[in-house]
Amino acid sequence: MNLNVKTIYAMIAIGELTLNHGKSFLKASDISSKYNIPPRFLELTLNDLKTNGIINSKRGAKGGFYILKNPEEITLFDIINVTEASTKVFECEPLQNKHLCVFKNIFDDLNNTIIDFFKSITAVKIAETIRDKNTVDFII
Repeated sequence: MNLNVKTIYAMIAIGELTLNHGKSFLKASDISSKYNIPPRFLELTLNDLKTNGIINSKRGAKGGFYILKNPEEITLFDIINVTEASTKVFECEPLQNKHLCVFKNIFDDLNNTIIDFFKSITAVKIAETIRDKNTVDFII
């Protein structure tokens, strides 16, 4: 599995929204400029997170985005389910040559391990990583 840049942008947004949780609304433009993320792409990512019930927004001059749930309840798995087509490393179903699925049980175990790992990473951990690593210095 190779996570796409949309997942990374969503993680940044969730991390920033978590750091801002309970304070005020956060504008997409603030996140976009801080991390040099294309504004339109970030808006689309935020809208996907909103459509899937992870965040919400308020319109107006004092509006912006905010997290709907407790950040401890939002996981990396939730984010990836919004931004990626699949969370699986290997899937037998699309293969025309089904004998290649002889290792399905091994890959199912791997897929489950990865999903468990994604579920163990909360928005709080993502926010702490952003805060602790000063990620404004990196470029995607």
